[in-house]
Amino acid sequence: MKKFLKFILPLILILSVYTYSADDASASTSEPVFVGSSNTYGYSNLINASSKVYVLIKNHGSVDIYWTILDANNKPESDTLIVRPGGAVGKFVTTNSNTKHKLALYCSGDTNKCSATGNISLN
Repeated sequence: MKKFLKFILPLILILSVYTYSADDASASTSEPVFVGSSNTYGYSNLINASSKVYVLIKNHGSVDIYWTILDANNKPESDTLIVRPGGAVGKFVTTNSNTKHKLALYCSGDTNKCSATGNISLN
């Protein structure tokens, strides 16, 4: 039995290392996002499933930044809200479902005036 275990355990370890897929791994608990050009979205990576997330956004530019929470299929999970130039938002958002989420930032103004950073986390 010991010989069998000495053979099979390293084999299992090797197979688990080489078959690991980061895409199948769980998402994190906090993800950053940045938007710096006009008519583009900035997306964070997905965070773990939750029906309530914390969003922190700072608008460094001089045009409005629009933001919303999306699920893994890019379906809106919250209302679209605005951060005014020079403003910031830090708030808990209750989403429509208990799934993985990401933060989307959008700027529609002049490219030179778009600059915002954000973060989505579980708490």
